[in-house]
Amino acid sequence: MAAFFVGVFGKNGTYFNKNQYFCRKRLIYESISTYYSEKANPRLFREDSGSIQYLFCLFLNPEIQENIRNSKEEQFQEGFLRELFVKILGYTLNPEPNYNLITEKKNEKDSKKADGAILVNGEVKAVIELKDHKTTDLKQVEAQAFGYKNNHRKASYVIISNFEKLRFYIENTIDFEEFNLFCLTEDDFAVLWICLAYENMTKDLPKQLKSESNNSEDQVTKQLYKEYSAFKRALFADILANNKGIHPLKITGTLERFDEMDFEINSRTWQFKPKKH
Repeated sequence: MAAFFVGVFGKNGTYFNKNQYFCRKRLIYESISTYYSEKANPRLFREDSGSIQYLFCLFLNPEIQENIRNSKEEQFQEGFLRELFVKILGYTLNPEPNYNLITEKKNEKDSKKADGAILVNGEVKAVIELKDHKTTDLKQVEAQAFGYKNNHRKASYVIISNFEKLRFYIENTIDFEEFNLFCLTEDDFAVLWICLAYENMTKDLPKQLKSESNNSEDQVTKQLYKEYSAFKRALFADILANNKGIHPLKITGTLERFDEMDFEINSRTWQFKPKKH
């Protein structure tokens, strides 16, 4: 955690930990996580408990993991789509009737093809780009995958995987979730289900949740700085009242330096540290 920033003038040991306010931003993310879980759990654990058990038996099996690691890209592409998307996430793979998952989906404008695509009402909703285990950094695949997405008018999502790690992007390369299929927990699977299950794709649920989380975060941020401003006014008055002879400009200068403190926040671990400029 970042060091406390202490007001040194108050006779009564007045101090303010700026992280207390930034920690309130953590609360909104936790509430969003709860919202995800409440959406996922009723179906996940009552109606579809078999899916999570199948996933654990498949992707958490050390022998199967080793076989996947040794598979070339083309050897396991269709198998990966069938095992994860069909058997676990509720898709129907071409050539089955009424399919909503297809391999080798050609761009609308040229002959380039994504490894797979998710269809909703016959339109491409998500493109899938798969690599073998030699591709360890999925970021390297972003340009290729988004090149496919940008060639489908209705596409909102991009899925990239090397059969172990999977990244799910919402509209751009900034907003994504990454999963390690080889060490998923039940909570991880709940989020994976919300992001990728076909019934949620048809409702555009990932985009809805992204929009709601952004709106909620904005509200918390506004409230945070409203309370922070009130705190500064109270602190200024307290320091002035308890330190006779101190010039108000000295207090103001100290508080202004305090305003300039900035923190990096790791949204995964919620560790705070001063930014280096």
